[in-house]
Amino acid sequence: MDGRIKRFVFAGIVLCAALLACGLPLGNAPKVQRTVLAATIFVMQTEVSTLQTPEPSATATFTPFMTATMTTSPLPTAQNPLVTSKTLCLLGPGSAYEVASSLQAGTRVILLGEGSVPGWWIIEGPTYHDPCWVPQENLQFDINYDFYGLQIYDPPSTPKPSK
Repeated sequence: MDGRIKRFVFAGIVLCAALLACGLPLGNAPKVQRTVLAATIFVMQTEVSTLQTPEPSATATFTPFMTATMTTSPLPTAQNPLVTSKTLCLLGPGSAYEVASSLQAGTRVILLGEGSVPGWWIIEGPTYHDPCWVPQENLQFDINYDFYGLQIYDPPSTPKPSK
C-alpha cells in the first residue's frame, strides 16, 4: 500500500510539473482553469492523506523492555609515589650533579614530571620545594596513579669540574 501512495504522489507531482513546464499561463488563465487545477491538487492531497490514515482497529502498543544498566564506581584516589629506600634528590640525572636534598624510605613525594633520561623522575624537593631528580628504582608508584599530562624534563647541563 505504501508503494501505491508514493506512485500516486509522484504522478501528481509529475503532472503539476508538466503543466508548469508546458507554459500553462496560470496568471492570465481564466478563473475556471485555476480553480480546476487547485481542485485537482486538493483532491490529490486528500486521497493521499486518506490512504495514509490507519484503520481504527489497528492500535499501536508500547511494550517496555529491560535494559542492563552498568553502575560505575569511582576509582580510588591514587597516592603520591613512595620512596622505597633512602636516596638522594639531585639537580640532574646522576652523580655528576649536586645533591639538592635526601629522602628517607617511607616518604611520599609530589611527582612533577619524567626525565627525558630513562629511569629518572622529577619530584618537588622536600627542603626547598624546587624540582630535583630521583632514580626510578627508589620510587614505588600507586597502580591508579595518572601519569597523563606530566611534564618531560631535560637534564640541565652538567657542572664543570673545578680546577
